[in-house]
Amino acid sequence: MCLTPGSLGCGTCESCKAIDSEGLEGQNVVDFKEIDAAQHSGVENARLIAAPEGWGEAPPNIAKRRVTLIEEAHRLSEAAWSVFLKPLEQEIDYSTYLFSTTEGLSIPQTVRSRCVRVRFVKVSEDNIFGLLVATAARENVPYETAALKLIAKRSEGSPRNAMEYFGRVASMGKINTEFVDALIENTLENKCNQLWATLVTKNQKLVSKIVADMVSTHTPASIVEAMVLDYADAVREPSNSIHAVIREIYSNVGATTAFFLKWLAVPQLPADAVQLFAYELMYLTPKVLKLPDAALIATQAVEARKESTEELFS
Repeated sequence: MCLTPGSLGCGTCESCKAIDSEGLEGQNVVDFKEIDAAQHSGVENARLIAAPEGWGEAPPNIAKRRVTLIEEAHRLSEAAWSVFLKPLEQEIDYSTYLFSTTEGLSIPQTVRSRCVRVRFVKVSEDNIFGLLVATAARENVPYETAALKLIAKRSEGSPRNAMEYFGRVASMGKINTEFVDALIENTLENKCNQLWATLVTKNQKLVSKIVADMVSTHTPASIVEAMVLDYADAVREPSNSIHAVIREIYSNVGATTAFFLKWLAVPQLPADAVQLFAYELMYLTPKVLKLPDAALIATQAVEARKESTEELFS
């Protein structure tokens, strides 16, 4: 949208100054529009934007380009996609459409083949933690460092999730690990890391506790599948300290793969069977391994978890 040739944002042209001062939704930013496809999925709404006489096809008033962002694009109807397809086939350089989605394969192939696919990388936990610390200082919210690190971990690389979680916990008057654990559901990915970190220590009691927590919020099939994908990532290229431990201790790839294939083949896996799955996986380890300091965080988080959070709100 910047008017300066070759610039990704000069900060001095009329378009940049309007965006800098008001944000993309500002009154004077007239060449940007965000559409929520979850609320406007039909063909009539698509025609208001992408038809020849629609908003998105009109020349820009101020900016270099008129930009239309379609959020939750996978929610668009088949008829709506047909409307958006036509402008994508034209050689108009003043109109740009951004189709944002977490389900890329749900976008019709006819549309995907005419678009440039851009993957957004996750923000590091360290950067999200820095954002949370700065926000807490600015808003004068008392916090525990461990609690902010826990929020950063459960945000799954999304600053938006992190800020939503921050606000939720801050509403309690302070941010501590007890409130974070009570108010922010842990992700399946994090729970898998906790389970791996405990399996290699052969702490059967703690393994049972983690599995019970996983089964209460996730299907048995999704748990097994998540563990398989985690193992595959660890074997190919460890991305964290726990993955490095998995790769070291489950070094017999053939035996571990056979184990996972056996469990993946079980139809309609009952919830109680996940405990057996975890115990069998635990005894595949040839030795008890001492975790590096970074990996200890996962098990410490579980050990510190309270059996009930009712007392937090009494």
